[in-house]
Amino acid sequence: MAVNNAAIILLCIFAFSSTLALRNPIKYKECTKGFESVLKSVDLEPFKQDARGNYIFKRGTNVTATVVFTPKAMVTKASVDLYVSLAGILHELKVPHPNACEDHNIECPLKPDVEYTMIGKIEVMKNLPRLPFIVQLDVELPNNKYLYCFQMNVHIV
Repeated sequence: MAVNNAAIILLCIFAFSSTLALRNPIKYKECTKGFESVLKSVDLEPFKQDARGNYIFKRGTNVTATVVFTPKAMVTKASVDLYVSLAGILHELKVPHPNACEDHNIECPLKPDVEYTMIGKIEVMKNLPRLPFIVQLDVELPNNKYLYCFQMNVHIV
């Protein structure tokens, strides 16, 4: 009986560690805007990275973004905005589910000092240019502050 319990515990530890190994944390740059949360990690699935550090995405595919963060204050409402920066000019892209509190694995109100995992699917649109550029994701609060904001270098193929 003790051998069976030990085997089950080892299997659970292996499964948990394997799940963590499947995560794809990326390097990102936090925006210079003030934040109302602490951004812990940003993971993307699937992605490849080129020698210059750009994240490579294929047109017409979907990318799942998983963002782990901890709010500093109560959050009752937030919106998701996505931008592409070309030649230093931000161009807003359409977000299919702009309400951060719906369809993103979180429900508002978000409590301060509690870790949350926000998940969203992003379509790599077919009309994006085939060159390196910067993508910026904002989660904006009603008071013109930001829950979080980050940028990453991408290359569309």
